[in-house]
Amino acid sequence: MHETSGRGCLNARQSCAVESAARNNPGRPVQLFMRQPFKDNGSRSHAWLNVLRHYNNVEIIRLSDEMQYFNNTALFGWYMAAKWRQDGTQLSDYFRSVSLFRGGGLLLDLDSVVTIKPLNRMKWNNFFVVKRSDENSLDGRITVQMLHLIHGHHLIDEVILNMANMDSKEAPNGRRFGAAIEASVSRICGGNDPDKHFKNRCLDVRLIDEENVFLPSLNSPHWRRLRYAATTRTEKKMIKKSIEAHDAVLVTWESMGYIKRNLRDSVYSSLLADHCPLTFASSNNFAC
Repeated sequence: MHETSGRGCLNARQSCAVESAARNNPGRPVQLFMRQPFKDNGSRSHAWLNVLRHYNNVEIIRLSDEMQYFNNTALFGWYMAAKWRQDGTQLSDYFRSVSLFRGGGLLLDLDSVVTIKPLNRMKWNNFFVVKRSDENSLDGRITVQMLHLIHGHHLIDEVILNMANMDSKEAPNGRRFGAAIEASVSRICGGNDPDKHFKNRCLDVRLIDEENVFLPSLNSPHWRRLRYAATTRTEKKMIKKSIEAHDAVLVTWESMGYIKRNLRDSVYSSLLADHCPLTFASSNNFAC
């Protein structure tokens, strides 16, 4: 996960993202890359540190020398030209691609997802998540909220080169990492076929339907059927049983609808209390 805004702290949602990943995967290291150094002075803005220090598998990596991090990659010239300052590029896209190049691994988006199940099955190795356009086909758009490539995978080099050569007009801001991956998958794996049937010709990478990754939105028929039959007293049980029965391993903040800084102001509060309990309990203390 990457925090590249330069604030030097996490908000409650971001803390929940890290905590839920660490809590559901106690045997797996969870790395948080941060641009801005921080001082642990016990201030209110560091409520997130009080949460994360409870998890031995969380490692906070300070990117104190950004130039060195980009050095010896195809993006070094782009970084030194400071184009990310000129065109409003989301720097996190480029840090994520370099992190893949340097170490590979499982990327989770710090700002948009909460982990609700362990990610230890072989299914979660060398994969991208593809968005569904309708019941019968996939539209080829890859989400960067979750992906995995092992260190040295040939697609990483392709993605890095696409990022380096991509013009700001080729992809909307905030979609460049995804657009670079889509271009790589399309060229090497044949993701976008003329007959519109989604076929993957790469044997060493999976393309997984988003329906098998993300819990359905609160407004989806899946939830509406269950909530009609639920009462306030039974809602927590209903949510827990639904998650257990579903293949989903993540839930997005977008699917949970509007949630205030205080995570308790949510119909999903029982879910958050289960998967990021320390963040949930101290959500009023976050000032970042």
